Amino acid sequence: MLYVVVAGALLLLLAFTAMSVSAAAAAQREQRVRLSERQVLVLGALAAIAVVVWGFSGFFRVQSEELGVVLRFGKHVRTVQPGLNYHLPYPIETVLLPKAL
Repeated sequence: MLYVVVAGALLLLLAFTAMSVSAAAAAQREQRVRLSERQVLVLGALAAIAVVVWGFSGFFRVQSEELGVVLRFGKHVRTVQPGLNYHLPYPIETVLLPKAL
């Protein structure tokens, strides 16, 4: 759920950055919208940050009394032992942490 909120916030920020040209100036320009070099750099940096945050969201910890079950698109892929582990970030893989017997 946090990923959806972060993605939505980034999309809003991108929209506001792209709409920084006033309506009067936009009417005078060509119909084709051109981004300045700085706007392109900002958009690229935001996209890179979003990808890095998404990638780091794949780390998870399995406690000693738990067993990690990794699901890829809802199907069991592997079972992991306690400790720090990694799975492909949501929505590709998810982790269930049931109590071990």
